Amino acid sequence: MPNPHRIRAWMRTTLFVVFALLFMSMSPLLSSAQTENVIYSFTGASDGYSPFGNLLPDGRGNYYGVAALGGGFSGKCQFFGCGTVFELSPNSSGGWTQTVIYTFRGGSDGATPESTLTFDSSGNLYGTAVDGGYFGNSSCQLVIAGCGVVFKLSPNGDGTWSESVIHSFHGADDGFLPETSVVFDASGNLYGTTSLGGTHFVGNVFQLSPNGSGGWSFRVVYAFTNGSDGGRPDDLIIDASGNLFASTSQAGITGGACTSSGCGTIIELSPNGSGGFTRRIVHDFTAKQDGAIPFGISLDANGNLFGAALFGGHANCSIGLIQGCGVIFEFTQSGGHWQAHNIYSFTGGTDGADPYAAPTFDSAGNIYGTSDPPARSCPSNCGSVFKLSPTSSGWSFTTLYNFPGGASGVGPYFNGITIDAAGNLLGMTQLGGSSNCNPGSFGGCGLIYEITP
Repeated sequence: MPNPHRIRAWMRTTLFVVFALLFMSMSPLLSSAQTENVIYSFTGASDGYSPFGNLLPDGRGNYYGVAALGGGFSGKCQFFGCGTVFELSPNSSGGWTQTVIYTFRGGSDGATPESTLTFDSSGNLYGTAVDGGYFGNSSCQLVIAGCGVVFKLSPNGDGTWSESVIHSFHGADDGFLPETSVVFDASGNLYGTTSLGGTHFVGNVFQLSPNGSGGWSFRVVYAFTNGSDGGRPDDLIIDASGNLFASTSQAGITGGACTSSGCGTIIELSPNGSGGFTRRIVHDFTAKQDGAIPFGISLDANGNLFGAALFGGHANCSIGLIQGCGVIFEFTQSGGHWQAHNIYSFTGGTDGADPYAAPTFDSAGNIYGTSDPPARSCPSNCGSVFKLSPTSSGWSFTTLYNFPGGASGVGPYFNGITIDAAGNLLGMTQLGGSSNCNPGSFGGCGLIYEITP
């Protein structure tokens, strides 16, 4: 089974050459029910390229996001760039203006941001960068090197922002490779995960708490064992009661369809009243109807847990050792136990395959998300945006848009959907756009799009 973390690192260093294989097959252009409006195409220069995660709204019509590469090209960043944080603002011409508010330098400040940003109540931005920070541990020498950081960006009042590192990982018990977003609880504590390192070298859940002196105190609240609890966490969310939920990309059930690496898990960490957390396994995936290798997870307004699993389901896409094109799943609580439901299995056709990003909900309870291009189908179908609507008998699936490649975008699946006040869908693609950041004729630097459902 391919290791998703190695795939992501490999994609950064090889500039997404994997997509070259997808461009070998030319098939008829797929029609789409909606129209895409490209808001911004990255150039691969100081503005960055390869945007990751979701756009974060500020409630005033502006959006914030990260580009994993590009930005500055000096020192450790000379080959690919170390990434940027940007602001997207509506302009007087009816369009949008992209402004870089921070360029990573690849040193102690971090490098390669890959997660959605988070606001605090004062308007400061928080995020993680998988590289940079501390360079003294050889275990962390994956790409640009460094064990990664949690960073804070504070507005200065004149349109500029100042970055500070609130934790620099050392790759020991504290972990390294922080890929997920950080989340706040009601007391102002910040939580996140590392994908590697820790007691069993398969990642942690950590807490950062304000120490009253302007700094932050770090502690590990859970170390994954790579057993039934899973290993290598990929997403972390929090509910209104302060319960944490994490998805993992390996361990859980092993053997058979799950191979020796396991099919992944979802765990719940509940505050126990004594400053610690009690762990409960929500689900060990089986690579059947429930899927395998869960990544993005979300909670709806009723506290039900939804997510995307990369593999498993009805169809056999013959991708990797775990079969199936992926599923969207739901977990509901009954009698103190979580019950698993498959609400959609991807077929690898016009609906795409291998969903990665966490589902997004609108006020009516509809679900929106993105999927990977089906094998060898790009540039006719280079990824999809979909909608799942609740019905009296289950869920109804609609493909809202198939990306045709080129200037219209390629590969939205690492990036989820943000819904604006008018109900328009905003998202980003890894590749495609008007500029070419790659050594071949395929690719592009990525873009930001809008779709009206």
